[in-house]
Amino acid sequence: MTLSVFTVEREDLIRVSLEQRKLPIAMALTEEEKKHARYKGVRSACPSTSECGWKLAHLTPVALGGRGALASYPSPVIEAHFTRFLSPSNMLVAPAELAA
Repeated sequence: MTLSVFTVEREDLIRVSLEQRKLPIAMALTEEEKKHARYKGVRSACPSTSECGWKLAHLTPVALGGRGALASYPSPVIEAHFTRFLSPSNMLVAPAELAA
């Protein structure tokens, strides 16, 4: 398999970002995970898409359609919401100045 220079550079950028804790691998790590994890980037210590000039959007809307306690929604509704919300295939980033 032949890799383009772009692919190698991107993979190197990902590796370096993971090593420098600039790419989150979790929202938070437990003390046990901190002891054993190879990569330790957590969300609160990493730059957000908006801080970097990007807008994170979803292709399929993820809103629950109202406010209220999660317990007030049936389990299938919650499961579908989180699947849409967390699915990488439902996410895209766009330059903030172009995003609505």
